[in-house]
Amino acid sequence: MRKYKTIIIVGIAIILVVITIILATIISKENDVSITTFKKSYNYLTTVDEENEEMEVLLYITNKNASLTDINKINNCKLYDDESEINLLIKKITYLDYSQNIKGDIFHLFSFVFDLPKISTNISDNNTDCVEVKMKTARLQLNLNNYDIDMGIGSFYYASVPSIGNEKLSISKLKPIVNIVNTNKTLVGLNIGFTNNTNKELIINKITLLENGIYASTNNIKKNELEFKSSEDISKILGYKYNCLDTDENKIEDTYLVLDANETVDYIVPIKYET
Repeated sequence: MRKYKTIIIVGIAIILVVITIILATIISKENDVSITTFKKSYNYLTTVDEENEEMEVLLYITNKNASLTDINKINNCKLYDDESEINLLIKKITYLDYSQNIKGDIFHLFSFVFDLPKISTNISDNNTDCVEVKMKTARLQLNLNNYDIDMGIGSFYYASVPSIGNEKLSISKLKPIVNIVNTNKTLVGLNIGFTNNTNKELIINKITLLENGIYASTNNIKKNELEFKSSEDISKILGYKYNCLDTDENKIEDTYLVLDANETVDYIVPIKYET
């Protein structure tokens, strides 16, 4: 059987951000209901061919039966700052069966899941630019029947890149894995979905990152069948302790990833930093 070989080059912009956790309390109240959240950085990276990305925001609410916890009473949602604004579609509200005492009040934890809109419909087939939305101080606004909820949730970064590949091989998924390394928010790996568009076996023999000072840790690449958040500890995903700052012993440049005909496979591609 004839085998095709190809080289995949993935360019990733590395963003190192110092993350801070700040308690933010909303002023608006509904029948003495208080709402609060812990500010964080929300970061998403997709290709134009992927399904809508989901965004989860955790809200602490003093009244488990408040109107805010009823998805049918939320009319519109948006995320915005002084320069940008995107509309959100709320998909699900879930009580997480957890309570916490905050400054003398008992707050109950709810998960709010939103669909992020496509932001790359204007990309032409020949355009390789990344479309992105950045908000340093993002605010979440929920419009209910009788009032609005408006509160800061942290920073927000959402980027969509064009389809990567060719008629033989394409990228069906591109998800960053971002952990805190030495107090900095650092890209430590990628979840890449490869699709073999041919009816022949295909071999990927090299993955190169177009950023000086970093490289794909070929020794640690593995298939992935798990669902996880971008902030998941890469050591937990791999199943063993991984440090992106440790130099690979017996570093191997080439990979040997085999895709069967018309097969799509997800791989975890850990990243190393040259120190």
